[in-house]
Amino acid sequence: MLTDEIDYLRAKVAELESNERAYTTTIGDRSYQEVADDLKRLSEKYDELIFAVGMKYPGETRHETALRYIRRMEEPKTTGMTKSH
Repeated sequence: MLTDEIDYLRAKVAELESNERAYTTTIGDRSYQEVADDLKRLSEKYDELIFAVGMKYPGETRHETALRYIRRMEEPKTTGMTKSH
């Protein structure tokens, strides 16, 4: 899930920022800057999706409402249509 990847990258960025040697630290074969750039890119995509929700359902977050919309549109229609894979 996109939010899991964003949370993972945020945690890694926070970990690196707390390290005095963050500028030389890598995560696997990726540099701090690559991870930070990925986090920014993913956050921008996620924000675009979430803020496309004009009105959220009462008691839900924008994320939950967006997920509801997507799931509703992905459900097969009762007119005999099925999902194609």
